Amino acid sequence: MKKAKRLSQAAVEKAYQKLRERDSQGAHSLASRAAWLDPQNEDAWLILAATGTQEKSLKFIKKALQINPNSASAQAGLEWASKRKTKSQKAKSLAVVKRELNPRRDNPGCQSANQKNKRHWQRATTRWQSVLSIVTIFFIIVVAIMAPLIAPVDESADAPYYKIACEKFRCVPEAPSAAFPLGTIKEFDVLHTLVWGVRQALIFGLTAAGLTALFGITSGAIAAYSGGWIDSLIMRVCDGFLAFPIIAAVAMFSQVIAYLAPESWGLTLTQFEAIPEKLNIFQSFIIQSDPVLLALILFSWMPYTRVMHAQVLQAKKTEYVDAARLLGARKSRIILRHILPNSISPAIVMLTRDIGRMVVLQASLTFIGVSDSSPWASLLTLGKDWIIGPGGNLFTRWWIYLPITLAIVFFGVSWNLLGDEMNLWLNPRETLFISRKEYLIE
Repeated sequence: MKKAKRLSQAAVEKAYQKLRERDSQGAHSLASRAAWLDPQNEDAWLILAATGTQEKSLKFIKKALQINPNSASAQAGLEWASKRKTKSQKAKSLAVVKRELNPRRDNPGCQSANQKNKRHWQRATTRWQSVLSIVTIFFIIVVAIMAPLIAPVDESADAPYYKIACEKFRCVPEAPSAAFPLGTIKEFDVLHTLVWGVRQALIFGLTAAGLTALFGITSGAIAAYSGGWIDSLIMRVCDGFLAFPIIAAVAMFSQVIAYLAPESWGLTLTQFEAIPEKLNIFQSFIIQSDPVLLALILFSWMPYTRVMHAQVLQAKKTEYVDAARLLGARKSRIILRHILPNSISPAIVMLTRDIGRMVVLQASLTFIGVSDSSPWASLLTLGKDWIIGPGGNLFTRWWIYLPITLAIVFFGVSWNLLGDEMNLWLNPRETLFISRKEYLIE
């Protein structure tokens, strides 16, 4: 007991020192410890009253008066706290009058958006996961933009994604050297394809995920807001598309493109004669499109539709939507102004994650031979015989698979990590949980 009182008094002395240094937060923390060690320590309660909030100051001073009713310091503190409370009440009353005269001025509701953005920015710069995701995505974008400078285009190659490193008809993969820092696969430079593959992957991922999200968000919002037979029709079509696998869609579009292209090899005479002499707009669009891109857009929008359908159904029941409807707002304005901004957060998180997922799926389909749209996976396909074929070795010819595999993994993980952080930024419940957790840690 004596030890607790001694420690409490030591904490009070340190608290006074903090007050002299104008560190009220440190003094309050030390005084709290002193009051916990010895509840009969009058000085601890007085320091808590001096450094505490307006609501708690009176309570702390009353604690000090219970310990020593004749304390002059406690009685002076009681007068100070009473005057402080009266002054604060007058200031609040004045603020209410000002807010009624000018609702936009000093209105916390008007400042909530700025405070929210500031809180998001602080969290994005303090959490290492957020910083890492932003840095990796920025690095990917910079490499994609600077690809022509990092790896100049080879005019002799059929596509900008490849650079001819060997003039022979058949070339053996060469180890990394000064001329080719990441080696070669057959006649192609690995570093050149790696750099240009970043640009192709970024364009493909943004296009596929963006168009998929746009179609899914639009259809889900229209279905939920309209209701009735429109809702039933869109959701039943969504269920039907869910039963169709993407790999089958890719194979189907690949065959259609092969049949429509007059220069296609392996066609029978009947198939060749069936090709129209003049293609219509739809057939021309199919020929000039990437089968993987078409398949992903047409058969990946269903999750967005389901998520937006649930979110919009919930937002329709809110009071601000009812108020907008009673004021005579148009349906388009209600959807774009009131419903979508409060319902689109889960879809944005899905979009961010799908950018990396679709690029990984594109590389997988290219590697198994269903498509040839990914330069990364095409190069892996050319070099697979030196890895998994007869006489292949994973250790002596590591440059054939390791750099490109790491690039694909890095691209997918970066967008997934950004999606996780977007979920924390846009989800109010997760944001509240993190704020409390950070407060407790502090």
